[in-house]
Amino acid sequence: MRARGSIVGLRCLLVIFALGLASCGRAEPDFAVPVSDWAISREPILRLGVEDGDPRYILYQVLDAKRLRDGSVLVAVVGATELRVYSATGAFQHAFGSRGAGPGEFHPVADLRSWPVGDLLIFAMDAPQRRFHVFTTSGRLVDTRFLPLPLELDGSFWVEDLYSGGAGMLATSALGHLSGEPGDIISTEFRHVRFDTSGAYQGEVLSLQSRKRVVNTYGDGTHYPFLPFSVGDLIAAGPDTSVFVLREGATSLKQYGPSGELIAEFDVAAETPIITSELYAAYRESQLAGMRENRRAAYEALYARDLPIPSHVPFAADIQTDSEGLVWLERYRMPGDSNTSFVVLNPATGALARATMPTRITVYDIGSDFVLGREVESGVERVVMYRLEREIAKRPTSGSTEP
Repeated sequence: MRARGSIVGLRCLLVIFALGLASCGRAEPDFAVPVSDWAISREPILRLGVEDGDPRYILYQVLDAKRLRDGSVLVAVVGATELRVYSATGAFQHAFGSRGAGPGEFHPVADLRSWPVGDLLIFAMDAPQRRFHVFTTSGRLVDTRFLPLPLELDGSFWVEDLYSGGAGMLATSALGHLSGEPGDIISTEFRHVRFDTSGAYQGEVLSLQSRKRVVNTYGDGTHYPFLPFSVGDLIAAGPDTSVFVLREGATSLKQYGPSGELIAEFDVAAETPIITSELYAAYRESQLAGMRENRRAAYEALYARDLPIPSHVPFAADIQTDSEGLVWLERYRMPGDSNTSFVVLNPATGALARATMPTRITVYDIGSDFVLGREVESGVERVVMYRLEREIAKRPTSGSTEP
């Protein structure tokens, strides 16, 4: 899910080797091209959120955050069904939006995400009611616009992203429902579509698959947990209404045009680590840790099944593009990982970089010199911004004589 930018078109095939998983004792393989290490500050340069006190600073169910051009930060707080704006130093400025079905209001379980458009406007999504609101940065409602879908695409709906330069919106309609016999492996078809910024439907882009689930029975109940190591097909909005896609199990990133035509392809990784019995055991223990007794019993029943576990660890768990048009691939987190790591690809030049956050963080916005996201510590949610320094070092390629 989440946040993108403008990228020059590409016509070349790159070979980029995968990072190893240090937390699982695997050595990092050699890269096929020089790799820049980018620095991210060890401490946040901005931290929003408190455990108790002033309710304007208590963050509950944060779903999105964006930095505005004046340095202030926009936070979508689903728990309060509102958008909040904080100054560049973290002072609360104002909030707007509320629960309801009227203009400028949101469904109580809204996919409440937002994007700044230029200096003046904010697009805020209310996916359950299939619409979006346009606000000024001061919170004044400008318009409410609906997003119609063809009948054959009428499923669960959400907006993935805005294309760069205000070229429209990338949205998803999930077709089908959860059902099957015990032990069945199921997935949902995601139909990705385009709208312009007036809300007019522009057509279908691609059909992808969700994360795989298992039909699991325990006692008198049935639930549908995700298949271990499944990430589904990943998508991010690119330039000129194109998209970047990393299909599940693949190590090549593809760029498609607005009607699903292939524009370019990159080999992102030579091979990812093998899922050994020891690694799967560590995965199971990490998933079971901290579960309540009844939930733990259901998952123990799941792991007792002979599940079709993938042979290799997924390369990435998410992809997004930044304000500079680079593609950030969030590495799949393994048991013992205490931070969030990225491989960053410049599609125009083939340059490769690596960036690692000091903690586990859900990233919502990446600018030229910052990374903005959400951390949770001891149940307390915070929106944090870290300083990003690009191009600070080069790692030698395989066979290099550099010291």
